[in-house]
Amino acid sequence: MKKLLLSLVICLGLVSFASQTFAQSTAVKPYDGAKHTYTFGDVEANATYKFYVSTSTVAYGVGSEVTDFGAFTGTGTGTIGAANGAASVEITWANNAAANYGASGLYLFLAVTVSGDPCSGPGNYKAVHIMPQASAFNLAVVDDSATDPTCADLTGLKPVINLTDINVTDEYDAGKTTLSYTITRTNSSNAWSGTYTVTSSDNTVEFTANTVASSSGLVSGSVTNETANTHVVTVVITNKPGSNPTFTLNLVTGSDDVTGVTDIDLTTADATADHTINLMPTIGSFTGI
Repeated sequence: MKKLLLSLVICLGLVSFASQTFAQSTAVKPYDGAKHTYTFGDVEANATYKFYVSTSTVAYGVGSEVTDFGAFTGTGTGTIGAANGAASVEITWANNAAANYGASGLYLFLAVTVSGDPCSGPGNYKAVHIMPQASAFNLAVVDDSATDPTCADLTGLKPVINLTDINVTDEYDAGKTTLSYTITRTNSSNAWSGTYTVTSSDNTVEFTANTVASSSGLVSGSVTNETANTHVVTVVITNKPGSNPTFTLNLVTGSDDVTGVTDIDLTTADATADHTINLMPTIGSFTGI
């Protein structure tokens, strides 16, 4: 019996840990900037409806709305067809919704009226309590190398200048260096997307980032519908003797594909990672007498 109780406690602990690990934006606890759809089913046939947001629990009618909660997609109004049906609205919550309304919350009201009914004036109302949450959705990038700066790789180095033709002296190849960055998503288990840039401090150094070739020291990349928590960006550099470039991956945008919540803190240090390649010394032209 003691072993059974211990196992139960461990299982409950794991469930609790998992729920905290994968906590994310929900319709009634939306993150700042998140997008959610709200639906009331079985609304009276031929009725007209209007969604609005208020801080009051008895906000019966126009005049009690707040407008800084975020925005409806569309007008938030509509008409039900010949049979009872659903009334829905999509809300994109403001980036400061939690700061303004996180303490006591808000109420999303649905007002329904039926034309020709003696009570069509008052109609009927239902509301749901919503507690906006400060966004915890975050993307962070790290340099995967154990040390920084590092020396250039000699992968693919071809030191002989006239290997295939004794009269040609430009067959030298300085080789390539590979490094990688990992972008990590936290506080969501949905698919996610984002954009980033990889730049070189020496814009004459050629490189690719996830096979996209650089132009003037820049690659713009994207992450699309990523289901894993991490996404690796691999940078392959064409070594350039005489240069010791610094490569920087900078996160530009990031969002949850389901809720639309964005990483609103992409100006912090965890949104950028640098890596420097130590100087590869130059060797000049050959002269033989």
